[in-house]
Amino acid sequence: MELSWDVSRTAGPGGVRFHWDEDTGWSYATVRLVGDGTLPRRPLVPLHRVFAVPEAVAETAESLVRSWRTPAGEYGAEWDQAREVRTAIEVFRQSVR
Repeated sequence: MELSWDVSRTAGPGGVRFHWDEDTGWSYATVRLVGDGTLPRRPLVPLHRVFAVPEAVAETAESLVRSWRTPAGEYGAEWDQAREVRTAIEVFRQSVR
């Protein structure tokens, strides 16, 4: 999954992309206006849990988009539907093997 904000929606010098991967969780990359485009992805430490609650993702995104800073600390809560998602991912993986 990828969420993107262009430069018109951020307080920084470029845009921001959030990326979610079921193995690594949330990361982000900044998108430059000129030059080489997108900087490498960096993990979102506050959202190190793979299945962070949507409110934590939204709060982290808002902080980064508005202030160009990731929030300090970490969110310990895991999404209440994480178990169902893990099960669905495993069923899908088994079906393609």
